[in-house]
Amino acid sequence: MADRDYRHNFLVLTADGLLFFLGMAFISFEAVLPVFLVRLGAPALAIAVLPVVQAIGVHLPSILVSARIERSPRKLPILLRYSIWQRLPWALVAVLIPLLAVGRPGAMIAVTLAAAAVTTFAAGLVLPAFFGIIASTIPADRRGGLFALRSVVSYLFGIGAGVLVRVILERTVFPANYTLLFAIATGTLFAGWYVFSRVREPSPAAADGAATAAAEPAPAGPVRGPTPMRTLRRSVAIARDVLASSAGFMAYNAMRVVLMLSFAATAFFPVYIVDRLGLGDGAAGVFSILTAATFVVVNPAFGFVGDRIGYKPLFVVSFVALIACSAIGLFATSAFWLYSLIVLSAISRSVNLFAWNMTIEYAPPGRTPSFIGASGLVIGLVAPLAIATGWIVDAFGYGALFAFTGATAIAGATILLLRVREPRLAHREINRPDAPA
Repeated sequence: MADRDYRHNFLVLTADGLLFFLGMAFISFEAVLPVFLVRLGAPALAIAVLPVVQAIGVHLPSILVSARIERSPRKLPILLRYSIWQRLPWALVAVLIPLLAVGRPGAMIAVTLAAAAVTTFAAGLVLPAFFGIIASTIPADRRGGLFALRSVVSYLFGIGAGVLVRVILERTVFPANYTLLFAIATGTLFAGWYVFSRVREPSPAAADGAATAAAEPAPAGPVRGPTPMRTLRRSVAIARDVLASSAGFMAYNAMRVVLMLSFAATAFFPVYIVDRLGLGDGAAGVFSILTAATFVVVNPAFGFVGDRIGYKPLFVVSFVALIACSAIGLFATSAFWLYSLIVLSAISRSVNLFAWNMTIEYAPPGRTPSFIGASGLVIGLVAPLAIATGWIVDAFGYGALFAFTGATAIAGATILLLRVREPRLAHREINRPDAPA
């Protein structure tokens, strides 16, 4: 790819990240949606559904389309077709809030959770194409920098978005305040969709899928998929082969499964703080500001370490932050320490921005979509277990939830330290001149 195309794509992908993350800041899964659901009278189980829906939607669908995307000479048209559904449901929520939020709050809760499910499912369909494009347009030693820059720029704006969220929630009456937030989010997300359409995808011969295209040429006409059941069986077979090909990749996915279960508890942190300190809806804006400010500081450091050393240290930091959350939740009572839960959970979630880059590094040339799909299948199948966090809160209280967070974080850190190797380091050892054949 020519340098001018690389620079163009780097700029476009950065702008896309800015608009996507900025849009989501107004309806954040971590800060705004939980508070909105509580305002509607949602039970703890509904709050627990949010991270479960997010985990299943983002991870599981990718395996269903990974083989087709891997064969496709161009990924961008597929991405644009699926990603429109990451935006449309939020427009529907904005339209329905004035009609349902007051008179039929139960229906509004259902609509909101359904929108979260559809948008995250669409994200899962998009992932293999997105990272196929990343693999073919951005060199491996610059991907961490790209994602760090996307994050820093977007969350600098996100701090301002958090201020605006607080002002809207405090100065506009319910439910008009949430209608406005979802409308702003929808417009910003659609702007990002248009920006991404300007990516210059390289020709198939130069792309990440070149090796696959050479081994299995794409059909001359449109790609026609088989029946859904055959697609599912083939996708599962591909995932099984991918996972069996590397014990290190298997351990990596086991670690990510445990991390996902630990993350699930963080959805309750804003609700816990609001309840413990007696705060109003405007607290969601404060949570958004703290989250954005944390990402601005942490993500560049994570990107620097990821590019120069690897991504394993980032997971170590994530687990340490979750263990600290557990200790604070169990023993702290002051407002300062309770607000620090938001900061620490944001530090732990920063690894999500870079985790797929580590997945890419496990994949040989041309196999990126299949490795993304296999990893997503493993995490997505286990994700429903995370709904147990809602049952834990209802049955045993928040103390048990924080204990669960600490136990799963310690378990995940143990797998990471003892079983997961940095794929970049393993590749270097294999490619040493004196390495055994």
